[in-house]
Amino acid sequence: MLEKLAKLNRFLKIKFILYFVISSIFLLFFWYYLSIFGAVYKNTQFHLIGDTLISFGISLIYPFGLYLLPGLFRIPALFIRKNKGLLLYNISKILQMI
Repeated sequence: MLEKLAKLNRFLKIKFILYFVISSIFLLFFWYYLSIFGAVYKNTQFHLIGDTLISFGISLIYPFGLYLLPGLFRIPALFIRKNKGLLLYNISKILQMI
């Protein structure tokens, strides 16, 4: 049992190290690509930065709506004891899958 745990721990360490190395390489490549793009197309720098900020803001706000909607159905379903509660709970489960 301890041998399996040690082997799993070693495997996970290797996996995490590879993940961080590969993601760092990709980030450096993308940074280089964007800096070259900004140097070649000087008039698009403002639009590039604006679009990046808009995309980043939407990606921060989007999960709130995505995870709040099933919760709005599930909370009333806990307080209703009849078939309506079961229906609301099933609707929340379907919305959670989306």
